[in-house]
Amino acid sequence: MISVAGMSGNQRIGLDAAGRAQSDLVDSSAIDWAQGILPDASITPVRDRPWSDIAEVRAGDRLWWLKINKAQTVYEAALLRLLGGVRHRLLPETIVHDRQPWLLIADAGHRLDHFDLTGEQRFAIWARLLPEYAELQRSVGVDQLLAVGVPDFRPATLPGWYDRLIAMLDADPAARAHLGADELRSLRKIGPWVEELSAELAAGLPATLQHDDLHEGNVLTDDDQQRLTVIDWGDSVVGHPFSTLTVTLGRLQRQLRLAPDDPALARLRDGYLEAWQCDGVTRRQLRRQAEVAWMLGALNRVYANYRGLGRLEPALSPDQPADGLFWVQELIRASLIRTG
Repeated sequence: MISVAGMSGNQRIGLDAAGRAQSDLVDSSAIDWAQGILPDASITPVRDRPWSDIAEVRAGDRLWWLKINKAQTVYEAALLRLLGGVRHRLLPETIVHDRQPWLLIADAGHRLDHFDLTGEQRFAIWARLLPEYAELQRSVGVDQLLAVGVPDFRPATLPGWYDRLIAMLDADPAARAHLGADELRSLRKIGPWVEELSAELAAGLPATLQHDDLHEGNVLTDDDQQRLTVIDWGDSVVGHPFSTLTVTLGRLQRQLRLAPDDPALARLRDGYLEAWQCDGVTRRQLRRQAEVAWMLGALNRVYANYRGLGRLEPALSPDQPADGLFWVQELIRASLIRTG
């Protein structure tokens, strides 16, 4: 989902499509809670989306963001409360309501994609961030994550999620209409392929926390790009750790117009995989797990968008919120490659 950090002033004030003032859109009880935490704060609603509302909170010389999770992303607050015990350097300073899905998030700089960075600079930043992110992925146990409501996308569950996708399309003619007849036929045939690759992943590294939307829009940094902060954990799942690469490397590949086997992408992938090296697991095995997790990661993305929007949307862009059907098509394309 989308961060508001680095938003310009003319984006903060306005009307929604129905002509309602944005100040009427944010839950007033959440604003009252934030005001109770920061009594002298000035609070300005910024944005309303199906998955969350955002307000700017200025308290003294500090800037905070009030985030109100909605739809099926309400577990983000409980997740960040759990992660708060880790105190990892990639995490933002956060105050979490003890019962409601409300967050006060300290401003941590500008979105990485707001900087005019060369490809080399972007790869250098990701080469620093990904090993630290791997450390964070392992910092909390799977049982704890599931207990606070983080969706279960462990490899053994993926065939079931595929079956739900077929049922969802069967029940939604509008979504089905955006797929070609050949695509629909192919999609209905790939159940055995999903089962085979899911079993392969299940026999590999254990499941961990997986952000599932880790890209430059969800990384905040200071002016010299030294401090890095990962935000927007509302798409997170419990799953194979390498499914992260579907978004992280996939977006870099698209934005920089690189071939899938570009050496720079391979080096970045291998640097991340080194953080997972353990006794008895070879680099070749890790690369194979990364390849499979990347392909099945499209199934994760379908549901990330469904949780936020409550429906499958046509593919406006692979890197925009309404991209659920893009990932259905990406899953079909991946199945036709049948690598390995």
